[in-house]
Amino acid sequence: MNSDLLAISSFVRAALAKHRPVVALETTLVTHGLPQPQGVEIASELESEVVAAGATPATIGVLDGRVRVGLTLDELHRLDSSAAVKLNLSNFAAQVSSGKPGSTTVA
Repeated sequence: MNSDLLAISSFVRAALAKHRPVVALETTLVTHGLPQPQGVEIASELESEVVAAGATPATIGVLDGRVRVGLTLDELHRLDSSAAVKLNLSNFAAQVSSGKPGSTTVA
């Protein structure tokens, strides 16, 4: 993937460089699963559980035409307050290229 399209947070990069475990987390819970602000609250709790288990959370979403791995709390709030599209294989590329927000799912 073009590096202009992929933004990996510094904390996820550091964990990978040290060969530490990284856990990918979806963002559909934030955008479609729960009402505001519960989605962000639960996402933050899930990230805390990952840290408590000794791994680095890597919450993934699409903002500003970039796939972001390791979203910040501000970025989670941006997704929560947007009309983010639930991403899947059929709409992923179009959504990224549109610059509009998108949420990821494990399904």
